[in-house]
Amino acid sequence: MFFFSGFSKLIRPIEYFEYTIGQYQIFPELIVNAAAHTTPWIEIIFGTYLLLGLWTFFSGLVLFGLTVLFQIILSQALLRKIPMDDCGCFGGNFIHLNLYQSLILDTILALILITIASSTRHLWTLDSYFNSSEKRNRMG
Repeated sequence: MFFFSGFSKLIRPIEYFEYTIGQYQIFPELIVNAAAHTTPWIEIIFGTYLLLGLWTFFSGLVLFGLTVLFQIILSQALLRKIPMDDCGCFGGNFIHLNLYQSLILDTILALILITIASSTRHLWTLDSYFNSSEKRNRMG
């Protein structure tokens, strides 16, 4: 999910994501610009780490923090009734979520990330899949 989200932001001009972040009306222009340039890469890098089962605790923690930040940003926009048709979570491509849908998705993701970061078994990673396949091949 995070890899896809970051990638979908990067395939559009950066100005679109800058505009979307600016619509939330809480960050100065310097932070909007920095966030638009770094957030997609954070999502791609740490999303890939989680998918591969690398540094799962740290990656889960980073993405959990990012997700909580997203929840705070979405919540303030909902409370302030900022009119937005699309949260910008997927760069305006492919998937369009309103603020409520995005808040629900982020809550589910936060719970999943807590599970991933706190687990010693990485059931939702490719590393887990390949390791279990190797064990089956050795046994069978």
